[in-house]
Amino acid sequence: MAGQLSLAFETADAPVPLYFALRPAPAAAHAIEGVARRCRQSHGLSEPVYGSHRLHISLNAVVSP
Repeated sequence: MAGQLSLAFETADAPVPLYFALRPAPAAAHAIEGVARRCRQSHGLSEPVYGSHRLHISLNAVVSP
């Protein structure tokens, strides 16, 4: 089938989606999480705050040929 690897591990016909992202330093990520928790509490928000390990900035989507 098109877009699948063969058992010989040849290259696939389908493009492979990639992206570049930056992650904050651990101390900065922890501080950002703290600000988010305080904002959540002071504004009565109900959704959970993402953990600092999930913080990133997506820079650019790339599709390799």
